[in-house]
Amino acid sequence: MIIGIRVFYVRQELVVTSSSETDEAKAALQRSGYVVATASGAGYKMLCVALGVVKCYALTKDSTYSWDTCAAHAMLASQGGTACHCRTSAGPLTYRPKTTGGGRAHCNADGVIASRDPRTVDRVHAVLSSVRCNS
Repeated sequence: MIIGIRVFYVRQELVVTSSSETDEAKAALQRSGYVVATASGAGYKMLCVALGVVKCYALTKDSTYSWDTCAAHAMLASQGGTACHCRTSAGPLTYRPKTTGGGRAHCNADGVIASRDPRTVDRVHAVLSSVRCNS
């Protein structure tokens, strides 16, 4: 078991998010039947998804960057999963070569949803699409 996330709800779908995620987003996920847990570190949360400890990682904020998500995204893709934008279309995250735009050029500005199951990504995206996002 990975230290940091305690899994008590074996029969329910566990979504991990940031402790700074909005209460509105957490409540929307809970109303849709998900159990919401929080943990630190985007890479850690995506690793929990890749290892099957949690069903999904969801974040509506613009607080992650390509270096936080690219390695775990590759792991998920190798398992048939994906990582996509949260606030716009559910298209996959994309990664750019080095630019002159500084760190913000590599920001996942539309949030992140990641899962080993693309159908879960679609369901969570639908749940969170109605949530007002505060970056």
